[in-house]
Amino acid sequence: MSVLHVCVPCRGKREMDTTHAVFVSHSHADNELCDRYVAALRARSLDVWYDRNNAQNGQILGAMIEREIQQRPTFIVLLTQHALDSFWVKLEIQTALGLMPDDPTRLLLPVRIGPCTVPPMLSAFFWIDALAIPFEQIIDSIVAAVSATQTPTLIDPKPLTPNTPPPPMPLTPSVSSPTWHIQPTPTSSPYPASHPTPPMPVVSRRKLLIRTGVSLAALATIGSSAWLVASHDVISAHTQLSRTPTPTPMPTATLAPTPTSTPIPIPGNLRWRFQTGGIVDSSPAVAYDVIYVGSNDHYLYAVDASAGTQLWRIQTGGPVNSSPMVVDGILYFSSTDGYLYAVDANTGAQIWTFQTNNNAVSSPSVVNGIVYAGSFDHYLYAVDAKTGNQLWRFKTGDVVFASPIVANGVVYVGSFDHYLYAVDATKGTQLWRFKTGGAIASSSLAVANDVVYVSSKDHYLYAVDAVKGTQLWRFKTGDIVSAPAVANGAAYVGSEDYYLYAVDAMTGVQIWRFQAGGAVSAPAAANGAVYAGSFDGYVYAFDATTGAQRWRFQADNAVYAAPTIAGNVVYIGSGDSYLYAVDA
Repeated sequence: MSVLHVCVPCRGKREMDTTHAVFVSHSHADNELCDRYVAALRARSLDVWYDRNNAQNGQILGAMIEREIQQRPTFIVLLTQHALDSFWVKLEIQTALGLMPDDPTRLLLPVRIGPCTVPPMLSAFFWIDALAIPFEQIIDSIVAAVSATQTPTLIDPKPLTPNTPPPPMPLTPSVSSPTWHIQPTPTSSPYPASHPTPPMPVVSRRKLLIRTGVSLAALATIGSSAWLVASHDVISAHTQLSRTPTPTPMPTATLAPTPTSTPIPIPGNLRWRFQTGGIVDSSPAVAYDVIYVGSNDHYLYAVDASAGTQLWRIQTGGPVNSSPMVVDGILYFSSTDGYLYAVDANTGAQIWTFQTNNNAVSSPSVVNGIVYAGSFDHYLYAVDAKTGNQLWRFKTGDVVFASPIVANGVVYVGSFDHYLYAVDATKGTQLWRFKTGGAIASSSLAVANDVVYVSSKDHYLYAVDAVKGTQLWRFKTGDIVSAPAVANGAAYVGSEDYYLYAVDAMTGVQIWRFQAGGAVSAPAAANGAVYAGSFDGYVYAFDATTGAQRWRFQADNAVYAAPTIAGNVVYIGSGDSYLYAVDA
């Protein structure tokens, strides 16, 4: 997008009332850069609230932060790439935006102080480009904008009445002329002739400008020392403004009702959360706009994906630690009561149950009308998906905790006996087995391009030929507990050494790693990003290629299982008993 840099004559510095309150939002990674701006603003008698020491302190939005945003009518966000990637900055911006429709005295002023692309949500406002002008002019611009919110000399603040002419429309630059022109209001009414034109709503002009995406403060700075950046697609030029532009005659117009706006999704922003009665330590499943998730309270829940409200729940005889799977309108899951369940995905009505001889926490896989699931009784089971009748079972040497994966007619499953098994999906006979140096205790495996990826308690991630059962490579970490995810030519795995690793899927060479504040759970990859939870209570989003953190979201307890991504939403269970829906 091209922008217009506007240079206007200086009227000198304006003294601010020391009681004027300003909230400055920034990334803590930019503290040293932002300190200079804050010090300069305070020197100009602005009452600046600036959280340099991370007052969020682990809250969804720290009470102090939220209170200060509410109490201070001016919100300045210092934009850098760090700020745009910061979960907290995004949440602060959303909080400020949410207050503006009901309080027309508020000002949101973005100031770009580092190389970055201003997102559409903020470029809809007038913003200051600090990269193009001297520092003192930047401060002059900010002070002038903030000052205008107290002494709006350019716009009459009196509210409109049905007989009051409409206010001047937003100023837009003319490419062919160095002066400003006013765009005429269309003469046609938005209502058909048979429908009476509704009365003009009583609304302040400041509020009208906010609704049209134009900051009053930006207009008020015309005539002060400011370089403002408008979000119109126009040429980049130094343009001298007329201090008293001559308006083009404008016909009478009526104001159409303001439509209800849809909130712009902010990555890492909480949409809703749903509380169960126990720890949620398995990944949810998404189908038919419904989220299905188990809990340690012995229930499997169906939750509306949009509203986060319960649709139904079904009780089992033990904690539901497996991740459910939905196929052809039937929901399949295991419970530690030893049963495999099939229920109607729409109503929760039980269709059948199948009993193993011990706890069942292995998440089922359903392929070609067969349900495959493991049990603590050392067996891998194959069950008819329609009837629940056993087709075959395969005995390993120990607990089958991991979920089986089916590919090309073969079932791959790990066991606490240290072995990875390849079993014929139809007959239940062993094709090969591969021995690792420890128990295979991760929740699942991954199969891609004829390679099986499996993590073991011997601290290694293995790549095994899916046909021959021979090792291709292994990669050493701390104490791996997570299942791997494979995408973008890489294998991603979490470890108890607090790291998330990205490893080349062909060679096993490390690409990048990220250190969290606790053990890292199983990752999930989608849309060029990798998502992973941690025992530190955070869910992280990373660029899949570079490992750069995009955002993080904090739950109230550890995140034990892999997130589930559906569309632009990440669904996460936590040890705090909640299921979370977060914008991806």
